[in-house]
Amino acid sequence: MIQLVSPTDFSDVSENALKYAIGLQRVFGEELAIVHFYQRVRATGHFISMRDILQEDSEREMQQLVKSLEGSLPEKKQIRLKVAEGEVPEMLRGMVKGDRLHLIVMGSNGASKIKNIFGSTAKAVINQVLTPTLIIPPGCEYKKYEHMVVA
Repeated sequence: MIQLVSPTDFSDVSENALKYAIGLQRVFGEELAIVHFYQRVRATGHFISMRDILQEDSEREMQQLVKSLEGSLPEKKQIRLKVAEGEVPEMLRGMVKGDRLHLIVMGSNGASKIKNIFGSTAKAVINQVLTPTLIIPPGCEYKKYEHMVVA
């Protein structure tokens, strides 16, 4: 069984990658972690903490995402949601150390320039997180695999 994680920024591209991860999880997975990491904010001196606002907004968006995928999600015991402050590669590295993480499934917008084939976040994850990472391009749909070899 494989443990999967799908980072989301709540974009269409990351939602598409999450749908792909759900397909993989149904066949190969033990658990699917859906994670969102928001940018660190510096203290602004305002009475209301921007960190609290970002956390609340992110949690609300995560619940909306889960609700929109309700019919296709696996059993609740196989899903874990996480919203936290931090940079995506750094936070995923922390998950790798703390959890059994076997495959990251994430979307990428890509770019037209050849040296920027993957988006900056996907590129950072590939370069900084020592875990197999599957990058799902826009429009790619999950289809059940007949055979798969992992080396």
